[in-house]
Amino acid sequence: MSCKNPIQKDDSRTPSQGQINHILLVMDDDLWLSSVGDTIRNYLAAGIDGIIPAEPRFDLDQQSPGIFANTIKTRKNIVYVTTNQSPRGFELVVDKYAQPQNYFLIEAADNKNIIELFLRNKDSIINRFHQQEIVDIQHRIKEGQLYETVYLHDKYNIDIDLPASYKRVLVDDNFVWYKKEIASGNSNILVYSLPFKSVKPFSTQREFILDMDYLRDSVVGRFIHSSEPDTFMNMSVDFEPFHKVIDLKGHEITEVKGTWDMENSFMGGPYLSYIVKKDGYYLVLEGFTYNPSMSKRNVMLELEAIMGTLKVFK
Repeated sequence: MSCKNPIQKDDSRTPSQGQINHILLVMDDDLWLSSVGDTIRNYLAAGIDGIIPAEPRFDLDQQSPGIFANTIKTRKNIVYVTTNQSPRGFELVVDKYAQPQNYFLIEAADNKNIIELFLRNKDSIINRFHQQEIVDIQHRIKEGQLYETVYLHDKYNIDIDLPASYKRVLVDDNFVWYKKEIASGNSNILVYSLPFKSVKPFSTQREFILDMDYLRDSVVGRFIHSSEPDTFMNMSVDFEPFHKVIDLKGHEITEVKGTWDMENSFMGGPYLSYIVKKDGYYLVLEGFTYNPSMSKRNVMLELEAIMGTLKVFK
């Protein structure tokens, strides 16, 4: 992939615009309605892991090149798809018309080669747009007022950029619960620890995840309930969660995505967990939302952005 960046940032450049997780696809209508459009939609608008009912990774807006040429080009996320007998291939141009902006060009000789070019580079496109959204949210968080930075550092030897819109609603020996009220529900962050001795010896990542699921259930089920009797939170539902190992600021972290529910109730929603191995214990940072009948994608994106500011100290 070729990437063109400005030599230096120009603060006078037009600010980009666009809703969170929206992509402008510039392509002819015949391409949009062909197998090219089908392939692009299958990946860029695919369902997000852990969110039920399914929500698309990105919302897609299609616009013809003729219209695009005569409009203000300030959308934050742009993919330009076209055919050309002397194609330039695949390019990323940063801040082409506005700032911040990621502009991808996919140019090939015919539809078959466009599809091949897109499939080779789809992960780069998805990751670039996703990380830009995370960076934008983190920037806005830093510009606002933060909450309890000293408390978490003293208690767990970690730093998190936690917005002041989150408030501590419960604290126990090794468990802290923060909640933010939103229009149709709430957004939550949990921080707690599990000693090594509580985790069984394991030989595979999958066995570790399943064991940790059980242990996390025992913690959240103890503290989190609904207003109905005999209810408790459960993070192990009918299917295994999605998991992978990521690197965050030099620390190896196990990332888990899944769906939680409330036993003996109708509450449920998506969650994101970071599991960090520390000296003698596992630190768990957990974000989840309850947002019935409303979109959960952007709420979870904010939680991921907050959790992505995690700094772990020895």
